[in-house]
Amino acid sequence: MTVKDYKCVPIKDKLVVVNIDKEIIEPKSSGFMYFAALSALLGGLSAGLVMGYTSPALASMSRVDSVPRIVKQDIKSWISSLAAAGALIGALFAGPICSKFGRRPSLIFNNLTMIIGWSFIIFSKSVWSVIAGRVVTGIAAGFMSGCVPLYLLEICPVSVRGFFGSGFQLANVTGILLVNIMGVFLNWKYLAIGCCVPPVIMPFLMAMVPETPIYLMNKFGDCKETLSSLRKMRRQKDITDEFEELKNQPKDKQPMILGVRELRDPLVYTPLLLSLGLFVFQQFSGITAIMFYQADIFRQSGSALNANLCAVITNFIQVVATLIAAFVVDKFGRKLLLYASSTGHVISLTLLSIYFWKKDDPTFASQFGWLSLVSLSIFLIAYSVGFGPIPWMMGSEMTPFSARSFVAAVSGSFNWSLGFLIANQFKTLQWVLGLPGTYGLFAAMSFISLLFVKFCLPETSGKTLEEVQKNFQKSSKSDQVSHV
Repeated sequence: MTVKDYKCVPIKDKLVVVNIDKEIIEPKSSGFMYFAALSALLGGLSAGLVMGYTSPALASMSRVDSVPRIVKQDIKSWISSLAAAGALIGALFAGPICSKFGRRPSLIFNNLTMIIGWSFIIFSKSVWSVIAGRVVTGIAAGFMSGCVPLYLLEICPVSVRGFFGSGFQLANVTGILLVNIMGVFLNWKYLAIGCCVPPVIMPFLMAMVPETPIYLMNKFGDCKETLSSLRKMRRQKDITDEFEELKNQPKDKQPMILGVRELRDPLVYTPLLLSLGLFVFQQFSGITAIMFYQADIFRQSGSALNANLCAVITNFIQVVATLIAAFVVDKFGRKLLLYASSTGHVISLTLLSIYFWKKDDPTFASQFGWLSLVSLSIFLIAYSVGFGPIPWMMGSEMTPFSARSFVAAVSGSFNWSLGFLIANQFKTLQWVLGLPGTYGLFAAMSFISLLFVKFCLPETSGKTLEEVQKNFQKSSKSDQVSHV
């Protein structure tokens, strides 16, 4: 089939009826699509390196030979949490920039921001340079969290959408594992050099892959480039059905200037509110604070096990669990995995709360010194199969293309703002509530998340956007525009 077989026709705001009395050919992924996905996932790896950096780095920053030497706990808290503050800025601008300049160019040039941030840390002579580096790398990480999932969602067919939707979280936790492994052997400056490798490599790989077919068609109506991109991403020759779907999608709007009319549309505001809700429960599980302070948590537990080694063990378990989740998320559905995730959070955080409540008892400590490691391992497994990857994919799965960048920008920045708040105030929470009360609070929020998933969230696994949005159309007029 050649390009001249197609004619691009603007679609007016009306319901599009498609004749389906023919054999539907399920799009199949090509090897090149997997290469494009892996190239983009280096962005997720880089984000994980940023978020996991302080867990092994803070200890070596306190050493006598460290320049600068950082010993004050409040400064360490700011160094840890400011990456999340930067990330909320990056996530907020990811949508507008990706919409204006494209997913691929945005990912390529964001690596320059990441390299600049790590350079501040590598060549730092003062605390302020380290802080600046954490903010800048955080901005780049937040941008990756908004742009990488969009790129992955738009290059893959529905049949593997869950697998690739989990890809960002898998790359993220792999980055956290790698930085903790490197932290066993390297001080914080050499560790920063190691973290700078992926953003140096990623632009060269992304230069070899195309822009997403959805972006090309909806932004420019470019049939030739869209067909070229689509053929590279699919294995079968007949891409007629998928190409027709792309032609029928409404044009993307500037993501940060949606009008009041669009925001009053239940097809837009309902996915946005559900996405925000998912991120509330993701962050109030305590995940960001636990990731930033893993080694400190093990030191506070009084366990005889090496704190950095424990962090490596739990991160390895998290990577394995996330990998398993990537393969089963399309088979078992989003809601079932979220149920399992919430239940695991409640159990593990309750056990952790009990452990810190009883750890000063010598008999209890001698018999249950392993409980902190086991509890955190259960927590990270539970997080990895549900509330880790699924919130990042479900927002886009529920949202029409015309508002997808807007929802990604708002929900991503909201997520990172909560992460910053919790990470920055984690030590304050410990002082006010104590360690048992802090983890008890996270356990209670995780229990509430079960109710949210049960009564508020639709299932999106294996469904087209139109099928998902039937859940949101109860308050819409029957002749409302169909957002595909």
